[in-house]
Amino acid sequence: MLNLNTIREQDKLRHQLAQATADYLAAGGTIDRPASQPASPRPTGATLRKIAKRHRIALPSGKGREAA
Repeated sequence: MLNLNTIREQDKLRHQLAQATADYLAAGGTIDRPASQPASPRPTGATLRKIAKRHRIALPSGKGREAA
């Protein structure tokens, strides 16, 4: 659970980062972003079953499922 002091400290850091970014851009710096994000790996059916079992989540059986 977060406490108020942690939240305030994070707010200070966010403000410092925003200010540093603004200063960098004002000085002529540029920020490049990748054209596209690589696809994230998909978990295997076995991994999902283990997670579901650990958290007591009932998964539907493979038969009769609707198409996504």
